[in-house]
Amino acid sequence: MEEIRIYHSFWKRLVQCTLYIAFSAALIWIFLFAADEDLLDGNVLMIVAFISACFLCLYGFLLMFNLLGEKVGHRPFMVISDRNITVKGLLKKKFISFADVELFSVRNLDSFGMKTLSIYYNPEASKIKLENLNVFLRLLRQKKTYSEAIDVSYIDMDAEKLCDLLNERLSQNPLPIAEEEPQVLKDETACTEETVLPKAKEDSIDTEVRHASKLQAICYVFLSSVIIAAVWGLIRWGWIEWGWFPRAKSYVPVWVIPGILSAVLFLLCRNFIRGIRGRIGEYAWVAILALPYFLFVNTGNLVERVTLNVLEIQAITPEIEPTLAKADYIHVAKLSTADLDTIRGHYLFDASTRSRQYSSDIVFHLYGVYPLRAIPNVYIADETTESHDYTHASEEALDEKYEHFMDKEIGFLLKREKSNRYLKRLLPSDNIEGYQDAIREIYKKENKPFDSDKIVIYEFNSDSIAEVDVNYYRDNCLTILFLEILLLIFIFAVFFNKKEYKQAVINRRKLDKSILHATPDKILVYSLPVLMAIIFLLMLLNGYSNDTTNWEMLLQWGALERVSVLENHEWWRLLTYGFLHDGFMHLLGNLFVFTVSVFMMMLTYNGYRITLVFLLSTLFSGIVILIFGTHLCVGASGGVFGVQAFWVGHELYIAYMDKDHETSPAVRFPLCMIVLNLLFSFGNGISMSGHLGGLFAGIILAVIIGAKDKSRNKKLPAS
Repeated sequence: MEEIRIYHSFWKRLVQCTLYIAFSAALIWIFLFAADEDLLDGNVLMIVAFISACFLCLYGFLLMFNLLGEKVGHRPFMVISDRNITVKGLLKKKFISFADVELFSVRNLDSFGMKTLSIYYNPEASKIKLENLNVFLRLLRQKKTYSEAIDVSYIDMDAEKLCDLLNERLSQNPLPIAEEEPQVLKDETACTEETVLPKAKEDSIDTEVRHASKLQAICYVFLSSVIIAAVWGLIRWGWIEWGWFPRAKSYVPVWVIPGILSAVLFLLCRNFIRGIRGRIGEYAWVAILALPYFLFVNTGNLVERVTLNVLEIQAITPEIEPTLAKADYIHVAKLSTADLDTIRGHYLFDASTRSRQYSSDIVFHLYGVYPLRAIPNVYIADETTESHDYTHASEEALDEKYEHFMDKEIGFLLKREKSNRYLKRLLPSDNIEGYQDAIREIYKKENKPFDSDKIVIYEFNSDSIAEVDVNYYRDNCLTILFLEILLLIFIFAVFFNKKEYKQAVINRRKLDKSILHATPDKILVYSLPVLMAIIFLLMLLNGYSNDTTNWEMLLQWGALERVSVLENHEWWRLLTYGFLHDGFMHLLGNLFVFTVSVFMMMLTYNGYRITLVFLLSTLFSGIVILIFGTHLCVGASGGVFGVQAFWVGHELYIAYMDKDHETSPAVRFPLCMIVLNLLFSFGNGISMSGHLGGLFAGIILAVIIGAKDKSRNKKLPAS
């Protein structure tokens, strides 16, 4: 039979897209510019309506893009062959086999001509599709039969004729899906195992691979990065305008969130990226995701610069006080010492340690604050620092360096050039604790109550964002987009391979099915690293910075500390500390080792046992830290050591008790990790007692559980 291609009616679809975009754009304009400025401030219903308008506008643009793809790229909305139907959706294609369908019918939704094509599946196919649904969709579908609906309102064929044509094709495909024999598909490139797929699934994979092209890969990756950048721009704008996460450090939206968005882009485009041929594919994803990452970074900077409020003044006078509340930066042409209240000014000294691999530095901080004479409760501030080696320095040498530092830097704020400078208004997300402590000393001397909410601090600007024009970031975004499209054209035009792409599709479907049908023990054990990552992200959004020793926040979130546990009886800290981390590298190192170990152990052990070993090892490691350690401690290293030691110890114990048992070669991985991490434990700032505690806990659990398994096997009757 001939293949039938169905397209949307161009003009009808164009009118629909235009109405969606125009209506949503008008709503967005009203919310942002025509309505009251405080309309979205705290009004939940208005915020929901604004977000809905943004999604409606995005939906209209997606419809427009698909319509242009049908008209220009000749990609039909529906392709009907003698065995299946291919329907092109907004984001992905849908494949329907006639062997799965029981009946087609048309439904009229309203008087405006809206029609849908209803697809009713036979019992065998309904059972498979219901099993493939996730838990939430499965709860929504109480019926045992499965059906779908496709919008056919604006196609270039009458809906009733389409239904008759499909039912006619259906009558010529009488075989149900249960009678079709499975077919063996072999990966011709890298896969050595055989993959058995039902005939209908094989047909859908072949159809998806046949319709995949180099142009489609380029457009999909490029447009995905553009859409994610646009959505991130809207989120960043709302973040700034409505003050979301006021304590989050500046590097979180600038560097961390773009990294998460790049990971999302990889998940969306992983099939095309893995379809790149040979060893080039092992490194191509880095090049493909690097440019979108910088696109997301520059998009956030562009939005930040557009929303930036810079106040240009000649001098500081009482008349500018009402405008200071909205100014992010002040560009002062003339600022002299006479504008500062030098009598009430104050300098505060502080010191902190900065860890290195095998040593540490001591950092001297001197915070200077001066009130403005013309405007009350407004302070001009700045900081100077100096670092010295702390590990090998004596107390006499440090005292001498401290005295030299104070003699040299005291009064540095008055000596500094102050005219034609940018002053940045400090927010709670900035490091303002030192300045607040200095101002608190001023109020203490004057016997006045200190209220941080009424204090405004302006710091001499250390970065140059206020001096950068909007065109700079806009040109950066356009340049990155141009380079990205050139890179994608080169990589996919030269190295894209459909055999690799087909195997990527098969692997993706296997992974999706394994995630949807994951057993409770797998969900439990894999939720541990996910929980660690979520907690660290929440800490960053609440103001944690791995650049400073923010021990107070770690203590509030559940870090292990001797006084809190033994004197305040906060015993829950013996577990919560294992889910906290004090930096990116600390988190990534533990997540990598733990996830890889669990992935390999799940072939032999169940998730409940691994989770129990991790929690007990974390608990025992915390007890050892309380006995031998003196400092505050965080990290999952003790639990990870316990899991790896349990793996090695259990394998060795079984091999010792059973001479016929062959030890798995995979045990080499945790053994190497244990040796390497023990060597790193000698570094500064790393808890050796915590690592050794987790190691011994894992060995003890391996012996106990191994003996229990051995006794259980002896009780089993011989087969």
